[in-house]
Amino acid sequence: MSRRNESLSRPRRPAPQPTGAAVAAIVLLIGGGCGGDGRRSASAPPELARAPERASGAASREIVFAHLSPGSRNAHLFVARADGSRLRRIDRTDDEKQDPEVSPDGSKVAYRSLARGDYTDTPLLVLNVRTGRATSLTKRSRVRGFGPTWRPDGRMLAVAGKRARTDNEGLWLMRPDGSSARRARLPRFEVQYPAWAPDGRSIAFTAVEQKGFAIYTAAPDGTGLKRLTPLGGSANTPSWSPDGRQIAYGEGEAGIFVMNRDGSRKRRVRRDGGSPLTWAPGPSILYSCRRGARFATCGGLPDGSREELLGGLDSGFAAWRSDPRP
Repeated sequence: MSRRNESLSRPRRPAPQPTGAAVAAIVLLIGGGCGGDGRRSASAPPELARAPERASGAASREIVFAHLSPGSRNAHLFVARADGSRLRRIDRTDDEKQDPEVSPDGSKVAYRSLARGDYTDTPLLVLNVRTGRATSLTKRSRVRGFGPTWRPDGRMLAVAGKRARTDNEGLWLMRPDGSSARRARLPRFEVQYPAWAPDGRSIAFTAVEQKGFAIYTAAPDGTGLKRLTPLGGSANTPSWSPDGRQIAYGEGEAGIFVMNRDGSRKRRVRRDGGSPLTWAPGPSILYSCRRGARFATCGGLPDGSREELLGGLDSGFAAWRSDPRP
């Protein structure tokens, strides 16, 4: 078995798995989710001075997220303004859904399904936000996986996935209908959490190697591979800033960190969150935050400030919607 965090709420091995509201809870129970044993990084970068909570001006922007409604057995996909208003469900099927990632024009959402209610079958789909209809990427590509991410022009997706159960998850590229699927040429480590850079030239991802995690960047074809964090560490779930100059990531129990795109100037920006997290195209880093016995979505800024979003609604796997529409 690869060294994957089985408690992390994105990719998990087949095992007794929580559903619904418990999805968000898992994230914070492990203090950020990176590094399967929950240990801290050996050399955590210095923390920024604690900044007061303040608004980022995001209230009218929209967020897509997973939410367990009263009376529902599984978590479904919803969209709402960042202040929690205009809440509405956008999918039509009953299966559990995770990892939503919004297309650059805001019209579609790529996600993974727990088709059998567990992690033995995780097909990838693309949902039309307006109609609620979903297209299976797996049916055409034969790739199952997690962590879909859009190329900035919306014409391609990258995912962490595999075709055979005996394979390690690799970095796969495909069109939004599942066609033209190909695996990037990378070393045979396990790939997790790809994130396409806003300029389209690089993909950041987590590699599982040397009994830990490390963040890399590479061109979409796998060339230009560069490691940004130490081998055997707990850095995970990279996500780009909107201008592509910085990358946010979780660091086990140590919290949320930001570094320059070349791996320099690593610094902690939050202690109260971790993986999974997302940043671009929104103004703040979205992550799950504890509120007593429940979990909400918060937005953290690189200066260390934070705001609670979605009106404190129980939510997980939050992602900014690029182009808010009714």
